[in-house]
Amino acid sequence: MPVAVVAESLDGETVRQDTRTTVVSAHGALVVLETAAEIKPSLLLINKKTGGEAQCRVAYQKRIDSGKVEVGFEFVDPQPRFWRIAFPPDNWSRADRKMPASPSK
Repeated sequence: MPVAVVAESLDGETVRQDTRTTVVSAHGALVVLETAAEIKPSLLLINKKTGGEAQCRVAYQKRIDSGKVEVGFEFVDPQPRFWRIAFPPDNWSRADRKMPASPSK
């Protein structure tokens, strides 16, 4: 999902990067940023498809190869429609899922 991340680096510099999510959930997402600096725990996320914005907090940061930083974040306030995709309910169970009947041979 294409997104823009606006954050502040630990040295006070504003960082804005266009990137794509690698994982999304109803609670946040994971992205890879091409920045050498780690960012402060608060950021603004912009959904480039819808223009929607959400305040987020960094839950995870890890420097990966080539100076990139993998960042996991969660929404500060619930954003169940931010991605405009349907997620299963919290109490969803695979055991309750109806499987299509197998065609008999």
